[in-house]
Amino acid sequence: MHNAESAAVLGNPTEQIGGPAAAATLLAAAVEGRRLRTPLRRKEQNVLVAADYPFLDVLWTMFIFFIWIIWFFLLFRVIVDIFRRHDISGGKKALWLVFVILLPFLGVFVYLIANSDDIAQRDARGAQQAQQEFDTYVKSVAGGGAAAEIDKAKQLLDSGAITQQEFDAIKAKALAT
Repeated sequence: MHNAESAAVLGNPTEQIGGPAAAATLLAAAVEGRRLRTPLRRKEQNVLVAADYPFLDVLWTMFIFFIWIIWFFLLFRVIVDIFRRHDISGGKKALWLVFVILLPFLGVFVYLIANSDDIAQRDARGAQQAQQEFDTYVKSVAGGGAAAEIDKAKQLLDSGAITQQEFDAIKAKALAT
């Protein structure tokens, strides 16, 4: 058997085997006890090289990734706002949550349209409360300044813990700083 089929069986890579010829070649090789040295079909591997990915495709991919991140940020923001609300009951919170989870795009946009003013008011109240807590903390740590020192010294003077001379010294020191 010295034709094209035997050349392919023996390993000639220039011959392509396909269809009925492939079955006959395999049968002939099995009868003669030989093994095929070349695969019947060659697999092509597509390797993505940076040169094969155009610049506009890179920009488009970055844009899509950016929109995807914004979407998740918005989704979680709405879910947090649903749980943070005190003006609706647990049943309404559950309904909003089911709506947002089952129909995410529609649910999020409907929630934003229906509650945008309330969201802004809750954010403003939260920021105001955080600012007040911070101011209270700073005042408690800072001690209140010269007026607070003079007031404390006056209380000590009135209680008899310090003398008038000590009070004057504390007052002068507080006013000097």
